Amino acid sequence: MADAYALATRVLGTHEVPVYVAINAVTLASVLPTHPPSVVAARRVGDSLSALRYEMARALWLAQPEYAIPAVLERQDAVDLLDATRAAFASRTGPERLSVAATEVAAGLWQALPAGEQREIERVLTADDELVDYDRLRAQAMDCAARAALIASGALAEAVAFLAEHDPALATVDLTREPEFGKAARRSSALASTVQAALSDGFLAAVRSALAD
Repeated sequence: MADAYALATRVLGTHEVPVYVAINAVTLASVLPTHPPSVVAARRVGDSLSALRYEMARALWLAQPEYAIPAVLERQDAVDLLDATRAAFASRTGPERLSVAATEVAAGLWQALPAGEQREIERVLTADDELVDYDRLRAQAMDCAARAALIASGALAEAVAFLAEHDPALATVDLTREPEFGKAARRSSALASTVQAALSDGFLAAVRSALAD
């Protein structure tokens, strides 16, 4: 586990993310909604080192502050926060109805920020309201994490296996059959991002260098 952490932080520069070890952890590495976000890693004998490297790198990447809303919070909590942001600062593009939680957060946001900052946020959100679209932010976060984890770990087989198990878009696709792989890449942007990263010049150069050693 220590080797996987050291490799991931060296490549990704995620040294400030807190990491905890749990003997009874369900997954090899996952993100916790703490403040700031942290990672819990499994301490088990017999786990695949390559899989641990991949999942550790992925979790560390997603635990960075910029991914806290789409990748760390529960979906409803994240949607409430994003809806509240639009309601507070760009009400013309915001949702027609807010949950009770989102209404309370919106009021708090409006009161907390000076008028100048409110106008700047309104300008940005009015120009591109997809900046607070949960599904778009979630997909972008998962794609970035997939690329980062592959590059940090070099574990292509483990990357595909992880996505096959955890990506809902691949739930009905058999990745062991070659004809299905193209369909899978069209369904899953994270898988497509993984394949693109695996075929990039930088990744292939790193593989050639490793094989030469």
